[in-house]
Formats: sequence, structure tokens, C-alpha cells
Amino acid sequence: MTDSTSSELGIGCDLEEKEAIVFASSEKGLKKIKKEARAYEKLGIIGKLTLGQLDDLPFETDAALTMPFQAQFHPVKYLTGLLKEIERLGGKLFDQTRAVKLFKKNDYVEMATGAKLHYDNIVIATHYPFNDFDGLYFAKLSIERSYAIAAKINTKMPEGMYISAESPKRSLRSIRSENGEDLFLIGGESHKTGKSNPPTQMHYENLERFGKEWFELERVPYHWSAQDMTTLDKMPYIGQMTQSTKDVLMATGFNKWGMVIGAFSRLMLTDIILGNDNVYKDLFDPTRNKLKTIDIERFSKKNTAVGKDFVTTKLKRPDKTVDDLKSDEGGLVSVDGKKVGGYRDKQGDVHLVKTTCTHLGCGLKWNDGDRSWDCSSHGSRFSYSGEVLNGPAVKPLKKLDGSNDEK
Repeated sequence: MTDSTSSELGIGCDLEEKEAIVFASSEKGLKKIKKEARAYEKLGIIGKLTLGQLDDLPFETDAALTMPFQAQFHPVKYLTGLLKEIERLGGKLFDQTRAVKLFKKNDYVEMATGAKLHYDNIVIATHYPFNDFDGLYFAKLSIERSYAIAAKINTKMPEGMYISAESPKRSLRSIRSENGEDLFLIGGESHKTGKSNPPTQMHYENLERFGKEWFELERVPYHWSAQDMTTLDKMPYIGQMTQSTKDVLMATGFNKWGMVIGAFSRLMLTDIILGNDNVYKDLFDPTRNKLKTIDIERFSKKNTAVGKDFVTTKLKRPDKTVDDLKSDEGGLVSVDGKKVGGYRDKQGDVHLVKTTCTHLGCGLKWNDGDRSWDCSSHGSRFSYSGEVLNGPAVKPLKKLDGSNDEK
């Protein structure tokens, strides 16, 4: 799909054909690989099972499953090309415009600016649905963060796209930077949002340590993190958001397979809007209610954890004052006997915010790796100065007196 579209529209997105390889370095991983190979055979998927060592990797492997003829491309370059085509065909794009409320009876969305966007059909594809009270999706999604570094290495780069079968996950592949430099991408280190143990910064350091151990890592010019949604039964929600609103559709819960399932969602949602049949409609229906016992257990476990997190974050007391904060350090601090969130930037300016999530009032935890305030209950994230980074929250944190943001 990407190949034909990029060729048709002339989109330069660094498209390459590569093999995708799942590898195992333990007995547990070996069992997973063999089980996956049986599934490939049953479904007629082209794949090659290899037992033993892979020549392309420097560390010990027990097995691998290779899927040929896969695509690697630059998603931002690809999407930029698609956006230009949308505009050429008469579509309108509104960037940096946050949707905050859906008025279903009047068929419009209210934006943070106060503007109204009217619709005949609307697709809520905002990663985490901003109108998550519709259908109670705040109780049906789990949120995880993961990390990646792009590094310069002194060994030969593996040719394929690799991912480990066991934890901690390691995703490996070569990429090319904007200046033409070949870099090695190392990803992994997943954890529930707001629940990192050890401190968040350690996840980047673990990836760098792995690169130094096995690939003679020289330097890390880029690093970043991602946030992903998973549904109760681990199948995405694609389709009508609630049974009573046929013109409100959604797509979320891609479980870290966003590039593939995002493209698939486009096809499926188009069929639904146009009234065409789609054999996958019931499978991905967001209103599906035939939960298995394990799904009910996940629902109960998730929402019990939310209640526990709410209490523990509210009861946590600061052990520092603003004066204790060092340069580029943040955390809970005491100001006039009250608990607030503080961060001292590299210029020495202090930023103080109220650490109550604007979504449902849960407490927030400081993320030292990304300099953000994260909600462990529903995944909202805010910058150190309070701006919304990730939903479902749509309102910023309250800035407090004494912050340089107030000047």
C-alpha cells in the first residue's frame, strides 16, 4: 500500500524493502517463536523459521522467524506527502488545534480556541479519544510508554528489522538521518505510563548500555519516547464509538502497531462511512460486548489499579523545597506547606504547577527522562510548565504563584 501510494503521488519517504525478524535469546522466547511459526503456517503467511544463531546479530540467539518483503519508511515524510494531496483535492487542515468537547446533538466539535468544527461524520483518531466519557473508554484502555535512541555505531549494521520475542524488548534497525548519516535505532524498555521503576531516564541509559555492549556504540545524537494504547482484549477499537451515535467513529488501541493498523483503519472507516460491507467490522467494533473472562479480569485489574494510584499519588508528600531543586531537576516540592510540582530549568528559572490531572483529578508523577508530569491512571502527560502533551486531558495544569511562567 505504501509502495503504490508513494509511487503514485511521488512521495520521497526513504522507502526500503527489508526483512522483519522476530528473534529469541532464551528458552521462553524459543517457545514463543515456534508457536508463532505454527500460526504463520496455519494462516498461510510467508515466513522462515531459523533455529540457532543468526549471523547478522552479535549476541547469542536460539531462534528467529523471518517475514520477507516488508517495508521500512519515514512516516513523517510519507504523511507530509499525503497531507499535500489532501489539500490539493480540496481538504482543509488545521494544525495545533486541540479538540476539547464533542456536541453530538448539534454535530460539532469545540476547539480550545473556542472555534466550532461542524461535521456530517467525524472520526476520533486522537490517539487517546478526547471524548473518552462517551462509551467509558477511560476504563477500557491501558497506556504504555517505550523508548528509542538513534546511535552512531562502529560495527556493521544488521540488514533487517529486528525485534526480540522476550522482555525487555529490543527493536533494532538501521535508519538514515536528514544529513545522510547512517544511524542505528535501538528501541524498547516499555512500562505503564507514570509507573516507571527505576526513574525514567534509566530507560534511555539501558538502551545506550545495550548498544555499547553489543554494537560499539559511539554516540547518541537523538532519543525520544512514545505512548501506546492497548484495549481490554488487545484488538483495536475501529468503528462506531457508541451504539447510539452512528456518525461518530473512532480508531485507537493499536498496541504499538500504529503504522500498519492506522492504514488499515483508513480503509475500514471509509467503508463504514460509505455504507460498504467490511468483513472485519464486527471483529474491531468498539461497542463489542462479548468480553471473555480474561478481558473482564483485565478490566477489573486496571480499574482497581487506577483507584490505588489515585490514593497513593494523592498521599505522597514532598521531601524537598524549591530551593533544593538543582538545574534541570523536577519533582514534588513544598511551598508554604502545600504540595506542588516544581522544575528548575537550565537557566535557573522555576516552574510551579498544581499536580492534579485535569482529566479526572488524579495525582501526577514527575518523569525525569522527558521532563514531564505523567498520570498513571489514564495516561495524560503535561510539560513541566503545564501544557498538555498527551490526552485524554485537554486542559493545561494550573500554574502557581512563584513560577517564572507567572511573570
